[in-house]
Amino acid sequence: MDQQLNIGQFYKDLEMEKPVSNIEALFEAVESYATATYQLTKLHIQANVSLIVAKGITQLSLFCTILFSIMAFNIGIALWLGDLLGKIYYGFFILMGFYLLIALFLHFWLKDYLKNVIRNRMNNLYLKK
Repeated sequence: MDQQLNIGQFYKDLEMEKPVSNIEALFEAVESYATATYQLTKLHIQANVSLIVAKGITQLSLFCTILFSIMAFNIGIALWLGDLLGKIYYGFFILMGFYLLIALFLHFWLKDYLKNVIRNRMNNLYLKK
C-alpha cells in the first residue's frame, strides 16, 4: 500500500509539473518575443534616424551652396547698381530695401501659409514609415 501511495504521489507530482512547465515555456516565449520586438524597434529607429540625418546633411550642403551663390549674385547686382548710381553703397541700400519689402510681405501675408507648409513637411519627414 505504501508503494501505491508513492506511485500515486508521483503521478500527482508529474501532473502538477506540466502546467508549471507550460507557464515557464510561455514566459520564455513572451521574453524572446519581447526581446525580438525590442531589437526590431531599435533597428527601425536607427534606420529612421540615419535617413533623417542623411537628408539633413544633404539639404544643409545644398542650402549653403545656394546661399553663397545668391550672396555672390547680390553683391554683383549691388555693385552694378552702385556703379550706375555713382556711389557704390547706393546699390547696397537699394538691394537692402528690396529684401526688406520681401521680408515684410512674407511676414504679414504669407506667415500662416509658410508655417503650415513647414509643419507638414517636418511631420511627413519624421512620421514617414
